[in-house]
Amino acid sequence: MHEINLVAEPRNGEKKAKILVNQGRIPAVVYGPEMETISISLDKVEVLRIMNRVAETTSIVLSLDGKEYRAFLKGVQRDKVTDSVMHLDFFIPSSGHKMELHIPIKLKGTPIGVEKGGIVDHIINELPVSVLPKDIVEEIVVDVSSFDVGHVLRVGDLEIPEGI
Repeated sequence: MHEINLVAEPRNGEKKAKILVNQGRIPAVVYGPEMETISISLDKVEVLRIMNRVAETTSIVLSLDGKEYRAFLKGVQRDKVTDSVMHLDFFIPSSGHKMELHIPIKLKGTPIGVEKGGIVDHIINELPVSVLPKDIVEEIVVDVSSFDVGHVLRVGDLEIPEGI
């Protein structure tokens, strides 16, 4: 499982979110069933650096006041005009709690049927699953290099990792 580390600072309600953004910080919240909601702020440069690599299945380690929280990005609020990141929501699941996620399906290889003039019609791009945080995978990879024209792959045919 891919993991990203971010350093967070606690945030009180005195500074408005807009002021934080102008100071190069991104306001965020961390919440979960076994904890109180914590308001934090993150370095804007670090957030922008990782945003294109973060998916629903990416584990994010938030360092805050000497503690580490293993979280998942659940929400991103963007400015309507500039599309810049304005606020983030992080979820920390309880131990033993199954999460409902969508895991991307990635096709690997060039099918034999494409070389014969066929096309790949990839209808389902992600798979909704119920999984423990320790069993989360970034993506489900399907090797399609042996597929000929007319071959159909159903969800039931996928090799799903253990625990999902």
